[in-house]
Amino acid sequence: MKVIYGLFALLVEVAMLVALALWAFSAIDGAGGYGLAVVVVVIVAGIWGTFLSPKAGRPLGKTAGLAAKTVLFTVTAALIAFSGFGIFGVALGACGLVLVVLEATVGSAASQLTEAEQIPRR
Repeated sequence: MKVIYGLFALLVEVAMLVALALWAFSAIDGAGGYGLAVVVVVIVAGIWGTFLSPKAGRPLGKTAGLAAKTVLFTVTAALIAFSGFGIFGVALGACGLVLVVLEATVGSAASQLTEAEQIPRR
């Protein structure tokens, strides 16, 4: 079950980054869209990796992390849906909501690891 949850989480998180890049391409024509896409994806991926991933260097608390994930998925889904990609936005929002609810009720993949599998924190 951990593997399925982990794969689902990875796919939804990558879909969020793809949606942000797609939004940037549609928001600005030409090279500016490519530049905005790179900047937005790097910033969001950096925030996710630093604060929200299971192996984050500076993880937020459970409540704050769930709230931040909810905001990121909701904003991304709204941006992409109102940019003319409605079905993708709705699907991303629904999958993001499922991911947050699963993490809130079942726990993240990192919290389900045994002590031997976990990376020690310094």
